[in-house]
Amino acid sequence: MITKVEYLINPDTQFKNGPISIILGYAGSTLRVLKNYAKIWHDRGFNAILLPHSIDTSCVFNEEMELIIFKYLEDYFKNKNNKRMICFHVLSAGSMFLGKLLESMKKKNEFNYLFSLIKGVVYDSAPLLDENDSLCGTLLAAGVNIFNIDENFVQTKIDKLFLESFFHIWKKMTTIYYSQLISPLNKWPHLIIYSPNDFVILSIYDFIDQIKLIPGMKEFKDFKNNNENNYNNNNIINNNNNNNNNNNNNNNNNNNNNNNFLNSLYIIEKVFQSEHCKHLLKNPKEYIESVNQLIDLAFLNEKNQLQSLIKL
Repeated sequence: MITKVEYLINPDTQFKNGPISIILGYAGSTLRVLKNYAKIWHDRGFNAILLPHSIDTSCVFNEEMELIIFKYLEDYFKNKNNKRMICFHVLSAGSMFLGKLLESMKKKNEFNYLFSLIKGVVYDSAPLLDENDSLCGTLLAAGVNIFNIDENFVQTKIDKLFLESFFHIWKKMTTIYYSQLISPLNKWPHLIIYSPNDFVILSIYDFIDQIKLIPGMKEFKDFKNNNENNYNNNNIINNNNNNNNNNNNNNNNNNNNNNNFLNSLYIIEKVFQSEHCKHLLKNPKEYIESVNQLIDLAFLNEKNQLQSLIKL
């Protein structure tokens, strides 16, 4: 299977100029599977870029995939009618490619502007952290039983020297990309979906602790039960249409209630009991509700940024 990028225009034509969601798949994922995640974003007015992660073409080292995605975004945002907003939805090994994209956005001048357009990230069964998580986890996620590989398999299917060399490169690169995921510059809401029954991602609690160290980051469990702001979920700005009058009315009605949210960063934790990358399949309703919470916060943060620019 050759990794390829697919761009899905929202099937509802009224959202053809909507924001962009970038869905980075787990090892062995297919476009058919990723379209299930894209539907969540389509229902909220987003268009979607899908990138599967095939076992034979590692996205982490694939410069071509990076350039293809950046070209999509560059062409899309040339149209001034298109909403300048990006959210990521990453699954398992796709998190390392997100780290690569973030690194390039910061280092390459022509892509700097893309970093400022990121308004939220969903981590599902991710990220892959240390060398044990990253290499073994990727193989496990792709269906390779690393706990029961006999000597003959290693000799005939995997060249030992290549594996050792690859492991060294992989460890070095994933360390660099992981540092991008926990950067203090990542000023957007984070939704982290995980499970104690996930035996692929071994260091999720360390990752959560490091995200909480981002300046201004606060824990956030649920809109309805958050006592800090007494926020009413029914008043969240939808932002799923391009009608400025409707948006202005919503903004005016919510200014008082939303003020604290607009000036804060949040990490949302959603814990399931399902296996690695099976959370949407096993818990569709709760999964979608969690992603919608992240999207709500992303729209609110975007509104806050726009208001700040107007004041300037």
